[in-house]
Amino acid sequence: MEPPDEGPSTFEDCFNRYHRLVGTIGLRMLGRKSEVDDFVQDVFLEVYKGFDKLRDRRAAKGWVRAIAVRVAIKRLRRLRLAATFGLDQPIDLDAFFHNPRQEHATLLLEVYRTLDDLPAKPRVVWVLRYIEGEKLEDIATLTSMGLSTVKRHLATAQARIQAALDA
Repeated sequence: MEPPDEGPSTFEDCFNRYHRLVGTIGLRMLGRKSEVDDFVQDVFLEVYKGFDKLRDRRAAKGWVRAIAVRVAIKRLRRLRLAATFGLDQPIDLDAFFHNPRQEHATLLLEVYRTLDDLPAKPRVVWVLRYIEGEKLEDIATLTSMGLSTVKRHLATAQARIQAALDA
């Protein structure tokens, strides 16, 4: 029988364990491969600042994921502001598929275009639910939102995406 995982003992160990997870979260949340390295750096800067205060190292993975979600929300708000001034970057479909079928690529592009028009919180909630497959209760925990707020943001995002796909 394997001993229980005690979690990362050092910041370096934490980075080594979770940097790929954070990169995946960043790619899925932001939809831009060019943003991922900076996103990972921003997340682990926050992790570094709080790592010594983390009491239960077994909870490190969830803690890092929650930080990643908060950083994604901040970054999405900045991206939306940049888009207002025409300074945004196009969505990078190659980051999601190596050999995408045309209809999947088109659908994904339309979904991410619609997500780009959403405020950060509904977008993050939708990605966590439908791309990451998280339960609503877990999304509420990760985002520090109430369950009813998560449901409201999810409904907002879903309605906008459905309208875009039906158009």
